[in-house]
Amino acid sequence: MFLPNFETPKILDAFHEFIGRADSDSQPSSTSTLDLHPDPAHSSVPPSSSSSSSFDQHAPGPIIFFSYIQAVGLTLAGVNLVHTKPIPSIHSKEWPTCWRNSGFSKLWRYWNTTRIRSITEATSEHHDLNPAGRRQLLGPTTTIKNDPATLMFVHAAWTQTTVTLRQVKNMGLTLLFQPLLPRWVKKGDPNPLGLDDLAEDDPLVVVSFDVNWHNREDDRLVRKTIRHAMDRIEDFAKTKGTDHRWRYLNYCTDWQRPFEGYGEDNWGFLKEVSRKYDPQGMFQKGCKGGFKLFVEHDEEVEGEGEGQGVGGLSLGEKGEGEADVGFKPKENGTSSEVM
Repeated sequence: MFLPNFETPKILDAFHEFIGRADSDSQPSSTSTLDLHPDPAHSSVPPSSSSSSSFDQHAPGPIIFFSYIQAVGLTLAGVNLVHTKPIPSIHSKEWPTCWRNSGFSKLWRYWNTTRIRSITEATSEHHDLNPAGRRQLLGPTTTIKNDPATLMFVHAAWTQTTVTLRQVKNMGLTLLFQPLLPRWVKKGDPNPLGLDDLAEDDPLVVVSFDVNWHNREDDRLVRKTIRHAMDRIEDFAKTKGTDHRWRYLNYCTDWQRPFEGYGEDNWGFLKEVSRKYDPQGMFQKGCKGGFKLFVEHDEEVEGEGEGQGVGGLSLGEKGEGEADVGFKPKENGTSSEVM
C-alpha cells in the first residue's frame, strides 16, 4: 500500500501496536488464515479487536517504509502486508483477519497493490521502484525497541536528512522499519546471533536506510549525512534506554561492526570455529570487502567516499582487476524489502 506522508503518525502507531500485540499473544490464531474479508477500505464491517488479529504465523512483518523522491519533490509512505497462506478460491483482494483487524486497515491510501501473487511477481514490483544504473548505499542499520517515541524520532531524523540532501540530483532516500519478534529468533536451537536472551514481551525493530543517487560527486555528502543521521538515532535510543546492541549484518554498511553486537561469547565461538576449520584464514583473507571475524578496529580513510573504507570496501569506480564488491553504482535493481 502507498500512502500520503500525513498518515505517518497513524502508520507508526499501527506498526507499534500490531507487533506489540502480536508478540504478547501466546497462542497463534487457528482462524486467521480462514476468516477473510474484503479490503477494509471498501467494507461496511468495522475492524474489531480479537485474538485473531494478534499473532499469525503466516503473516510476516509488517514492513513499513518512507521514501523521498528528489526528482519530483515527493514523500511517500508504504506498508507491506504479507500473508503466506491465502485461499486461492477467494477474491485476491480480500484480507486475512489479522491484517483486517489491525490499525493498517484504517489508513487512507493513494493506491493498493495487494493481491495473491508469486514471490517473483512481488519482487518485480520492487525492482521497478529501484531502477538500475544508479549509485546506491544500502544501510546503515540499527536496532531499537518497539517504543513509540523512538520510532517517531527515527522518522524525524530521516526527514531532516531529506532536507539536507535535497540538492542531490535524482536521489531516492528510503527509511525502513522491520519487526523482529522474540518468538521468531527462539525457534529451533540457539545460534551465535546473540538474540536468545530477548524477553518474550520485548519485540525489536530493525531500522535501515536505502539511498540511491545519480552523480559520483555526491558520494561524500550522501555518506556523511546518512552516517550523521544514524549517529543521532543511536544516541537518542541509548539515552532513552531503547537501543539494542544487535545489528543485521546484511544491512550494515562499511563503518559498522556487526559482530560486536553478537556478544563476546558468540563472537569468540565463531572465531574458534574459524581457527578450527579454516586454519589458513582463507575465508578471512581470500577476498576484500565484507566483515571479517578477526578485524575489530580498522582505520577509516580521511574523506569518506574516496579510496578504501572500513574493512577494505571499494568506495570508488571499479578499476581493472578489482573485485566487483563494495560501494559502487548498481548493475541490477535490488530492493531491501522482501515483498
